[in-house]
Amino acid sequence: MPTRPADDSTALHISVFHGKDTTTKKLVQLGASLTSINKHKHNALDLAEYRRWPELANFLRTEMKLPPSETDWDDEEQKFREVKQQCIDRMATELERRMRSEMQLDEGHEGPANPPKLHPKAENEIRKIIEGHAHEEALTLMRKKK
Repeated sequence: MPTRPADDSTALHISVFHGKDTTTKKLVQLGASLTSINKHKHNALDLAEYRRWPELANFLRTEMKLPPSETDWDDEEQKFREVKQQCIDRMATELERRMRSEMQLDEGHEGPANPPKLHPKAENEIRKIIEGHAHEEALTLMRKKK
């Protein structure tokens, strides 16, 4: 009885299965990588459209040979800015309400004549945090509308 299989494809399959043929093993890994890359391109496209990066989204659509997006990016961007500004306004109002509550001020009361001022760096950090949260919330709201 011969120790070698009858056709070469079976031998190749067996050697890959046992990890003996490194060239074929690398080809199998490359095939898996290409499949993974294609999947990542779709994930990247979803992310680009979600994050409102039209240049990247259009580039990925071209790379993947997909039809151009029917999204009017200028109109979408304007809607997004409006939603984000609403989120910022709401968060700033909530922060001010909480600060008044902490200082135990009534709604109509203006507070002390010389209220304590925030350090400019702290004020800037608070602004960045609010804008960051508003950006994420606006992205979520815009995605839910679709």
